[in-house]
Amino acid sequence: MSVRGPRSALLDGRLMVDDAPFLILGAELHNSSTSAPASIDAAWQAVERCGANTVLAPVAWDQWEPAEGQFSTQLVDHLLRRARAGGQRLVLLWFGSWKNGVSSYSPAWVKSDPERFPLARDSEGTTLMALSAFAESNMSADARAFAGLMRHLRDVDGDHGTVVMVQVENEVGLLGSARDHSALARSAWEQRPPERFEVDTWSNVDSDQARAGEAFMAWHYARYVNSVIEAGRREWDLPMYVNAWLDGGEDATPMAGGTDPGDFPSGGPVPRVLGIWAAAAPALSFASPDVYVGDVADRAAAYGRRFGVRFVPEMRRDSAAQLFRAAAAASSIGMAPFGIDSAGEVELDDLARAYRQLGAVAPILVARPPHERAAVHVDDARPHTEVVLDGWRFRIERDFDPQGEGNRPDGHCLLVADGGRFLAVGYGVVVHAFRDADGAAGWVLDCAELDPDALEPVRWLNGDETGGGTHIRITRDDPPGFGPVPIDGSRTGILSFALYPQPS
Repeated sequence: MSVRGPRSALLDGRLMVDDAPFLILGAELHNSSTSAPASIDAAWQAVERCGANTVLAPVAWDQWEPAEGQFSTQLVDHLLRRARAGGQRLVLLWFGSWKNGVSSYSPAWVKSDPERFPLARDSEGTTLMALSAFAESNMSADARAFAGLMRHLRDVDGDHGTVVMVQVENEVGLLGSARDHSALARSAWEQRPPERFEVDTWSNVDSDQARAGEAFMAWHYARYVNSVIEAGRREWDLPMYVNAWLDGGEDATPMAGGTDPGDFPSGGPVPRVLGIWAAAAPALSFASPDVYVGDVADRAAAYGRRFGVRFVPEMRRDSAAQLFRAAAAASSIGMAPFGIDSAGEVELDDLARAYRQLGAVAPILVARPPHERAAVHVDDARPHTEVVLDGWRFRIERDFDPQGEGNRPDGHCLLVADGGRFLAVGYGVVVHAFRDADGAAGWVLDCAELDPDALEPVRWLNGDETGGGTHIRITRDDPPGFGPVPIDGSRTGILSFALYPQPS
């Protein structure tokens, strides 16, 4: 069978699918949702409800290779069929040697033979539930299994291009210790570090020995993962990335990741060691952060600077505003809320609204440079903010309550410069404009509400709906009103408008 090359690739900070820029509006399934055909089918109901264009779906090593050398393709093939039937793309998540810092997804024949497949140990010598990154046998077994997966994708998906990327492992790193103290790891610790570290011993990499241990583990995890990636690329050369369980920085809460190596997976691709990962894993396309605390655009910024690509494969599912922030960020190729298949109706409806809006403007968004797009969130803590695009300064405020009782609690807005016009997408905001050069008020020349399916005008807004030409307003899903006077604001949440300066 003749198969052409992969239909997806990274090019100039964009994910290209079938030779066109593609923005991942993703939905990541729960860890166990792809463990049986029936659970895959059940999970897909939420995927279709939220309107995601891409599904992030685990492939578990223990189910892929239940007996050594014997690959079970049933679940992968079922995923491919479901995605093709629904018109979605796939990002497969290889749960191989490590998932969240432990090795619970290694097959039974690996788990039951620790002499052949050594485990890591902490400083007390206690065995940890994690395959040692220093054992060639561990890496070789993982690489063979992963190569088998990529070979199968080439054979059954090469002409379809359903799978656009692959995540290799999941939140790599060591929990419970800053570094591995097994015999193999101790031997590696005593060796001279690579020249890039410019020191004679690993203990001299950092005066903080936990940080030195983290750098040591980062180097060796990255080398291990690089070997797995290389084995896969020889079979089918898709974009391949790793994800990171972030450290907590100043926020020591467990959800934020912890502050000390070993509290979060030590050696994983957190911002502090991205340079090590890039050097030790040249086959890696990029690394990406899982962001559950803080602003997704800000926390992913270091990854975009290092790799030229910004992707958030896991994030909260209860903040549509964060989806807009992730989409508008420089070099963004997309995002995916986690656990979509257990989301409630309100969360799914919010995601569906956001994805319908983002999907409509994605071709324009991905074609614009970073300085021509911005996304903001306003709430009680930040009731207004300003951005500058194409010579205009925009002041974004929370929408007023339609019943005349103050302002809405929150809102978000994506603004995109569009060849002399502007796109505004979101809900719950009022936007005023001022010419940046002299502060002259920007009056609305015209304002079209766009159909998200065709980006064609469904209404031309004026009068009450534009404040007499002084602002644009994107309402929430409320009955029209403002005190005793009904105002029928934006219904689709997508506006195209032009401005002219207030005459002096």
